[in-house]
Amino acid sequence: MAGFWEFPGGKLDVGEHAEEALIRELHEELGIDVLIQNIKPLTFTTHHYPDFYLFMPLFQINHWHGVPHSKENQQLAWVKIPDLKNYNLLPADIPLIRFLEKYGFKL
Repeated sequence: MAGFWEFPGGKLDVGEHAEEALIRELHEELGIDVLIQNIKPLTFTTHHYPDFYLFMPLFQINHWHGVPHSKENQQLAWVKIPDLKNYNLLPADIPLIRFLEKYGFKL
């Protein structure tokens, strides 16, 4: 969805679990490697877009290998949670930001 900021991640491949997809996507998009034991599920959101219905889990990762960098020629920003409101985020991401604020997560 051009023109929007979004959390890293992406679609699941056939037969792939959400954590496996996240590991793959983080490597493909950001060039970092994450072990499955370092992924902690937090919550999820759903959203009806005009062309599809989205179910999106949110995970916490505190340890990875490598330095995050954009591998797909997209802008990359490490943003504190209160500053996320200054970005044009996808509608599905908004409830996740409220969750992070409510439960005091820090970036």
